Amino acid sequence: MKLKILHLSDLHFSYEEMVGENWATEQFNRDVVTSSLLKYLQKRYEKKEKPDLVVVTGDIAKSGKREEYRVAEVFFNGLLDSLSLPRERLYLVPGNHDVDRKHVPNAHIKTIYRFEDQDTVSDILVDPGTFALLTKKFEEFNSFAAQAMGRRLYDKKLYRYTDTLRIDMGGREVPINLAGLNSCLFAGYNGDDQQKLAFSLRQVHDAVNQQDEAARLSIAMFHHPFESFHPCDEVAQKKLRDKFDLLLCGHLHDPKKSIMPDETNRAPMIGAGACYEKRESRNNFNEIIINLANGEGRVGFHRYFPDDDCWNREGTLYPQNTNGEYLFTLHRLVKKKLTEEPKEQKPDEATLLAPPERTQKETDVTFIHDYLRPEQFTGRSEERKRLGEIIKTRIDPATKKNVSLASVIAVGGMGKSCLMREVVEESGKSGEFSRLIWFSFYEARLETEGYFFNETLRALGGLPGQEENTTLDAAGVSRLREELCRLLDRGSPPSSSWTDWR
Repeated sequence: MKLKILHLSDLHFSYEEMVGENWATEQFNRDVVTSSLLKYLQKRYEKKEKPDLVVVTGDIAKSGKREEYRVAEVFFNGLLDSLSLPRERLYLVPGNHDVDRKHVPNAHIKTIYRFEDQDTVSDILVDPGTFALLTKKFEEFNSFAAQAMGRRLYDKKLYRYTDTLRIDMGGREVPINLAGLNSCLFAGYNGDDQQKLAFSLRQVHDAVNQQDEAARLSIAMFHHPFESFHPCDEVAQKKLRDKFDLLLCGHLHDPKKSIMPDETNRAPMIGAGACYEKRESRNNFNEIIINLANGEGRVGFHRYFPDDDCWNREGTLYPQNTNGEYLFTLHRLVKKKLTEEPKEQKPDEATLLAPPERTQKETDVTFIHDYLRPEQFTGRSEERKRLGEIIKTRIDPATKKNVSLASVIAVGGMGKSCLMREVVEESGKSGEFSRLIWFSFYEARLETEGYFFNETLRALGGLPGQEENTTLDAAGVSRLREELCRLLDRGSPPSSSWTDWR
């Protein structure tokens, strides 16, 4: 029972001119990064399991202008259509770029944007006059959010929301709390993220109290990481980590800098980078998968590669993990009991007499130091078919000879790694193998026997591991090779060494 979240942030949609009836679409198509992002997401989920929901943690627009949100509409309409998701599965929160700064005059910055304690923050938010001045800057964002999400969760009085999403998972309705918090109440001027912001304890209290206590998972979403907040707001941040299972944010444009690790009984924070800063930047987004039964989660990273003008998986942020993913555990989720399983229905006589259906189970493919290939691989069908048959049957269909080792040889840049990466993934879908392992020396840091055996054992969970740069003698390498063979249940180690046949 897994929940998949597409986590986007910091899209920064802008516009240059409004000419013609379809100016917004034309403006969107002119931006190579965000238009290729939409195409990448459409292709990625065309055949793969689609996300259950989409979370966008702020900075949808560049400066909170109506015209910018018109361009954003083109993106979100295309995204939701391609994912076959209703608008109710889209969750947005504002970022500092969603603030229309024309409603943040200097006089206000020097007065109602200044505070030193929680009491002052609370006084500002409960005063109708000052509250109206603070929230007027969100008018365009609020209008766009109502259209994009298919319901009005923000207005002049509501600057945050709590929603309970009920997802059908295998015949079981699983409730999930989603709290959209506003970290931008005091944003709207240069330097506002230098510990000058506040959620306010009042906002967090209301979000916590409106949660469905029966929910399996509670997620809080906001734009700024905790380092942007005034010290007086630490009490609100602590309550967020104590009362929610997972926190999602954006703003820093670097997913690794925004991550706050999980702790016992405290929620981890996962930050997404910027989907668009500028073309040459490390533009990226996150894909989060959570096992709702045991609380184990992982974050897959995807980024734009400007030299190749394409989006692909980012495998370098956490190279010690398969596919470079970030792994975390929702400790509080582990302690929660799942709702009652649906009652098992007794099969009728016809069902009992019918032959069992054969199901094809995909092979567990482990990618170690994965090679980043295009999301959609086309062509080279004859080569793929021949190599696939060699892997499956150990017989070359072209020569009809037995094959124990296949080598693909060509000059650099001809796509050898890309071809073999595709063949391995296709072979995994056949269900013919108990396990397939891919190891790319092209993406690895060292090219030694010991490094290969050590990293493979680490990835398969069979070794506490040596330090990455540890130098191993022949005996150490032999021990690692034996451990790997034992783990793979291959019997005795091969007589030839890795060096001989690689």
